[in-house]
Amino acid sequence: MAKDGTNRGGRRVKAGSKPYDLTDKISHGMDASVLDITEIESVDLEGSDMPKPSEYLSATQRDGVPLGADEIYRETWKWLKERHCERLVNPRLLESYSQAFARFIQCEKAVSQYGLIGKHPTTGAAISSPFVTMSVQFQKQANLLWEFEKSKKNSDHPTMKPIPLLAYVIQNSSMSNTIVLDPFGGSGSTLIACEQTDRSCYTIELDEKYCDVIVRRYIEQVGSSSEVYVERDGKKYSFDELEIPED
Repeated sequence: MAKDGTNRGGRRVKAGSKPYDLTDKISHGMDASVLDITEIESVDLEGSDMPKPSEYLSATQRDGVPLGADEIYRETWKWLKERHCERLVNPRLLESYSQAFARFIQCEKAVSQYGLIGKHPTTGAAISSPFVTMSVQFQKQANLLWEFEKSKKNSDHPTMKPIPLLAYVIQNSSMSNTIVLDPFGGSGSTLIACEQTDRSCYTIELDEKYCDVIVRRYIEQVGSSSEVYVERDGKKYSFDELEIPED
């Protein structure tokens, strides 16, 4: 339970302890089922031909110059193909990205040509150029710009990252019940984001002060210290058995 009395975040109420990963079961001598694959038939993987980009990606603009999104489409598809994952991306999604990126380039060219300041059509007062606003919107559409509420300044850590931001990246780049490595634990935001998204986090932090911050924030997130342990000289101690010095 969180400090505000709600059961937000973490595992469901009465869901039981979080299951151990296979590697943890093996390292602790617990019973574990390991899939034994004795023979795997080799398969030759072949790439696919690039889907033809839609005509609107190369449509001629008012200035007589093609939009150029088709070139971005081809470059991106080639980049994906070199990494053998071109078949994992829907062509329509690739077209949408290419168009948004091309429009972003148009807006940036307009800002370079006309400047950051514009004139109000009725009052004549100086205003921010509309191309700047449109550029930001096209960046968002092309997934070049992420917007999340910044973490409030506190004494826990000088550069604490927003948990929703890390959760977005983790969900976008990994599957449930997989391991996420964070070699710079900091304030523990990655650990908490993994807890919220059903991932296991392996994290490292050298500073003892921030190790304490990570543990405290994690306990606040899950609402209990019953599953928090420390290992020293081959022995395992529960968090409640430790003597925590007062500040």
